[in-house]
Amino acid sequence: MGNKDLNAFFLSRLGAASKESYHEDTYPNLLHSYLKFDDEMSVISVVWRDSHQLIEQYNEEQVGGFKMYFYTDNAVHQI
Repeated sequence: MGNKDLNAFFLSRLGAASKESYHEDTYPNLLHSYLKFDDEMSVISVVWRDSHQLIEQYNEEQVGGFKMYFYTDNAVHQI
């Protein structure tokens, strides 16, 4: 038997032996991963909301102090 054949044989035996335990462990692991992901997304949502408010506040402050002018032939006009 070559290396590939031995690996395939070993993996098939390992897979057959652990097939039941794999299915028993899959749902709890997926559930745990999902709940962890959901918690992380909740934190990100709060951080984004706070960040978004700060960005909006900063933009309003920048625009509030900004004056626009346009020039015509003999005059300067503020918008």
